[in-house]
Amino acid sequence: MNSTWTPQVLCASIDDEPRFIELLSELIEEGALPSFPAFVKEGKQKRKRRRRRYEEEAKEAEEMQKKEGLSGGMGDLTAMIQARQQSRSKELDSIIGSLEEKYCKGRGSGAQATKKKARKKGG
Repeated sequence: MNSTWTPQVLCASIDDEPRFIELLSELIEEGALPSFPAFVKEGKQKRKRRRRRYEEEAKEAEEMQKKEGLSGGMGDLTAMIQARQQSRSKELDSIIGSLEEKYCKGRGSGAQATKKKARKKGG
């Protein structure tokens, strides 16, 4: 059942699982949904493992928030996005600089090189 509903239900937590199970069971009984053995015959151990895994991930996320000094609000998300954009901008500048250094050796800037070529031709 892990792959039956978990990825498709957005913004759902493990606390919503009993509600989903009840809803899906009713739809199966009515014949609106086909019955899948992975859903119908799921054991309690599998549910416990899924809940334990969810709780471990939530604990890890909470520790990460504390480590990063985040409060979990939209301001934190905005700050993280802006920091990532600045980092990418620096990386791009570095790449462009190394390409200029590699391929533009011995040449002047674009405008100056064009003027020099024009003088040599006309000259």
